[in-house]
Amino acid sequence: MSTRKKIIVIDDDKTTITMLTMILTKENYLVMSALDGEEGLEMIKSELPDLVVSDVLIPKIDGIDICEKIKKDPYLSHIKVILMTAIKNIMIQKEARTCGADGFIEKPTDSRQLLTMIKNLLEAS
Repeated sequence: MSTRKKIIVIDDDKTTITMLTMILTKENYLVMSALDGEEGLEMIKSELPDLVVSDVLIPKIDGIDICEKIKKDPYLSHIKVILMTAIKNIMIQKEARTCGADGFIEKPTDSRQLLTMIKNLLEAS
């Protein structure tokens, strides 16, 4: 049985997905990705990852709504969620806390900071 933690990355920017996939795979995480919120939410429901890293502003279902859906669903609520955005807006950070996000990070993402956050969240669960 695999002990690798499963992470789903949701972002409409393929460069961000590629970068995060490389960083996380190097740390021995099993990484999957989606380019929009609808695809990401379906993947979350079918794959039951340990953690989701989602951009806030993505097509179809935004990151805030994905987080709310995960945290309100008893079957999914154990999944850790990190939201990220390039928009420097205090209201978005407030929404991220309100929806139940376990972490929030600004883009461009500092990979060391993100890895530390992921490690701490996964060890706590």
